[in-house]
Amino acid sequence: MAGNLAGSHFGKLAVFGGTFDPVHCGHLALVEAARQQFDLEAVVWVPTYRPPHKGDRVVAPFWRRLEMVEIAIGPRSEFRVSAVEGERSGPSFAIDTLEALQQRYRAERWYWIVGSDAVQFLPRWVGIEILVRRCEWIVAPRAPDAGAERAEAVARQLQQRQLNWRWHPLDWTPLPISSSDVRRACRRGKTLEDSVPSSVADYLKKFRLYEDSP
Repeated sequence: MAGNLAGSHFGKLAVFGGTFDPVHCGHLALVEAARQQFDLEAVVWVPTYRPPHKGDRVVAPFWRRLEMVEIAIGPRSEFRVSAVEGERSGPSFAIDTLEALQQRYRAERWYWIVGSDAVQFLPRWVGIEILVRRCEWIVAPRAPDAGAERAEAVARQLQQRQLNWRWHPLDWTPLPISSSDVRRACRRGKTLEDSVPSSVADYLKKFRLYEDSP
């Protein structure tokens, strides 16, 4: 079971949110790269309950996705999965999540890990005015593309609104894995080797997740 971080005090704590439908090795590699590069003492994984940008397209129930993240991160004391977004109804907005987490965990510096594909939407996030003040942002390229250029464009947009967006590029090599690839492999009965941790593969097989998904 993941380490319990509540009640502890950290110098650097990061939030990593996502649908994790399902969690895969690319997620784990990304977070580990961020932990090492930025000397993070803790990372809180936050599965979204109802992503506002994906409508009803999430396949697995929230509690299944939560369990898969928990078994994927295993006994790592610096990692924790939070069910905070399942504790309220409605869309999962980042500002609500951050405020809830900051009531539970104490840290001198807060970071938010975000993929370069999602960065372009930041100016439209609910509560972005508060989020940019409370967090530093770690931008992870999803592919060897212009991730930094996207981030710089967003920084200029936010600057026009008098918002100082503090962001840092993550230096890592993205793995060619996506959750949709894993779901497709499950439907076709293909091996999940090197795509998900073995514990997650066993979970997917046991509960036959995604085998009949569209």
